[in-house]
Amino acid sequence: MGLFEVTASVVANLLDIISGNKKCATFYFTYGNTSHIAFKMGNAKAGVAVFEVGVNDQTVNVTQAQLSRVVAQARQVRQMSWCVTVVVVSDDPTFLTAFADESLTGRLLAQSTKVLVVTRLIRQDVLDLLAAHWTFSMNDVLVINSDSSSPTIRCDMYVHLPYSPEGARVERVAFWTLTQGLHRTAANLFPNKYANFHGALVKGTALNFEPYWITSVNGNTTSYSGIDYNLLVTFSEALNFTFITLPSHTWNDVC
Repeated sequence: MGLFEVTASVVANLLDIISGNKKCATFYFTYGNTSHIAFKMGNAKAGVAVFEVGVNDQTVNVTQAQLSRVVAQARQVRQMSWCVTVVVVSDDPTFLTAFADESLTGRLLAQSTKVLVVTRLIRQDVLDLLAAHWTFSMNDVLVINSDSSSPTIRCDMYVHLPYSPEGARVERVAFWTLTQGLHRTAANLFPNKYANFHGALVKGTALNFEPYWITSVNGNTTSYSGIDYNLLVTFSEALNFTFITLPSHTWNDVC
């Protein structure tokens, strides 16, 4: 069994796990003439859509321009779908970076959307990719990586945890080998990233808008009160984070 067949089998297995009994569609984003790969990775229970970006010019600007159009189309389809799993297939860091940027700008991913990134990068490049981009670090994104430099056929699966007792980190949640099959090293393939902020500092914006948010200044001391402020305090105590408000003077600053 070759590396491609192994990766396709792993992805098909994961899609079954993610979908469960739900009728979820699968969106494949591929780079170059690789759309045939999508149909080797298992069929979704509610259909498959393949979005292919051609390799005419391997520059970030051109790739992003093509992806911008493709993501806009995919978002329209996603809005008509009950649930969607997005599979991004590429070994090109430029394309993966462009997808991270354009999926965020184009609002492709909903809160319930799961993303599988299928690639064959060296491990350090995977770790850097997850940490560098908001889309990959803050959403439900699982990277399935077949390290092409490894002497054995193996797939490792990674997620980025923005909040943990050690701070932001990347965790290997599962791996696949020919002898063991799929083996989980964590309880969940998609851990809840926001159940506990572990005391992290969260920055936010607010304007004086009574009775929701009231800002009082006494000399060099600024204090807050109001309905929204009290609600935020309750959230911070329940989810274990501290927060500060950033300077803002207009509603444009807040948004």
